[in-house]
Amino acid sequence: AVALGATAVACPANAAPDGGAPAYAVMRISVDDGSGRGWSYLTTPQTILYSNGLAIASKVIPSDQDPAPAVPGFITKTSATAAAKVLAALDAAGMTSPATNWGVPQVNDASTTTITVQRQANANPVSVSIYALGVLGPGLTKAQISLRKSAASLVNRLRALDASLVSGKGSATAWAPSRFVYRAALS
Repeated sequence: AVALGATAVACPANAAPDGGAPAYAVMRISVDDGSGRGWSYLTTPQTILYSNGLAIASKVIPSDQDPAPAVPGFITKTSATAAAKVLAALDAAGMTSPATNWGVPQVNDASTTTITVQRQANANPVSVSIYALGVLGPGLTKAQISLRKSAASLVNRLRALDASLVSGKGSATAWAPSRFVYRAALS
């Protein structure tokens, strides 16, 4: 049997608007589904920001939408100052330091939010994973609850391409892929 699949690929302009170095992912936020499977059909980041200022985020799907789409749509916005603002906000929230103590709430099968930051093109990326980010229950100190509230708020603002972080002309617009990658596997 042959399994086929198609993936929309984000293809930002290879060079920065000023003709500088090729774009790279400065920040990426991914959320697993909490199933523990180790894989997921939806492997696109929830939010990604490139060094050339291009930001792409998945649309929030209302919980009462039935039927829900198999893959959410995406929104995009470009801002020359976004990388500096987003990195400063992530630093202030403790979301770029693996040493930050987020605690582990007493809950099973919750999703894990992973924030990956790469400050320079050739630098090693740093990833911070927060289990059950939206959970503020037993097993957490007041300081951890405060950190989690701040981080969850920032993740939501980034997903919405909040104008205070990703400022640019106009509002976010629908993103359309510039090409598709087709995959085939024999099983």
